[in-house]
Amino acid sequence: MVIRNLSESDQFIVVNSFILCDFAGSERMKHTDQMGKATVKETLNINASILTLNKCFGSLKADTQNVIRGNEHASVLPYRDSKLTMLFKKFLKGKGQLTMVANMSQEANLYYQTEQILKITSFAYKTRVEKKTKDNLAFRLPQVMPKRRFSTMVAHELKSSVSSRNVNFLHVASDRIHPEVLRLREENAKLIEEMRMKDLEQQKLLAERDDLETSFKERITQLEGYLNAQGESRNFYRDKFYELEAKYRNRVTEANRKELDYMTRLDAANDKIDELTLKLREEFGIEDSAGPRETVSKVIHLHNEMRDAATEEVEELTKLNED
Repeated sequence: MVIRNLSESDQFIVVNSFILCDFAGSERMKHTDQMGKATVKETLNINASILTLNKCFGSLKADTQNVIRGNEHASVLPYRDSKLTMLFKKFLKGKGQLTMVANMSQEANLYYQTEQILKITSFAYKTRVEKKTKDNLAFRLPQVMPKRRFSTMVAHELKSSVSSRNVNFLHVASDRIHPEVLRLREENAKLIEEMRMKDLEQQKLLAERDDLETSFKERITQLEGYLNAQGESRNFYRDKFYELEAKYRNRVTEANRKELDYMTRLDAANDKIDELTLKLREEFGIEDSAGPRETVSKVIHLHNEMRDAATEEVEELTKLNED
């Protein structure tokens, strides 16, 4: 909203402006049902504008600290980085009043968003801007403009007779133009200073970029060396694993061969036992229902009885010979 008031001399128009901006909600998009492409783009633009506004507040706060320390050098505000800060340019420069109103939510699931809003508002609350009392000629516009160019008007006056009225008119026109020239020179000096500060900031950013590139290159070189070492170690352990796997396979193959040989020998031994058992049964008249163990036990028992009987006969023959 723009209000124009006529000055007392009716020569200029004083312009007053009132700007109201709504930042919309800061809730996460996943908590809302609006997930359209246009909504996402608008949310990103709002977040970028709020971030730039915070940078401006940070620069103003740093300027306040510099004034307290005795350093009156002011930093350049990054108000050109977004349309929002361009809109609030004159207010950020102390040429108007700037008020921020924040709406808080008591919902537990919106705690993080509420905390961020409080941080932004506290940052704005702690920022102070020196109020400019000097009249800004940029908003003082002539009410009546001449119908022709100034050069045409001067040429016409040179052709005609010079009168006191024309001389007075030239003086009035000169008085009107002189403040505008001064304002333009002042604005030009400010722009040159801002451009110089921008150049210094750009040089600083370029130096930081070069430092970051050097640091990242060194880090990448270190990571490449680490990855190469890891690759060599991986190849070593892989070869070791293949070697152990081959040894294990050979041992398993040898164990399987020995097991097969053992089973073959066991089958041959079982056949031999069956053959001997059959012969013992036929020799000693043992029942066919007796198993190998029972047959061997009976054979051993008979063998022991025969040995005992033979021992008794030998003892009796020895006694008879002595008699």
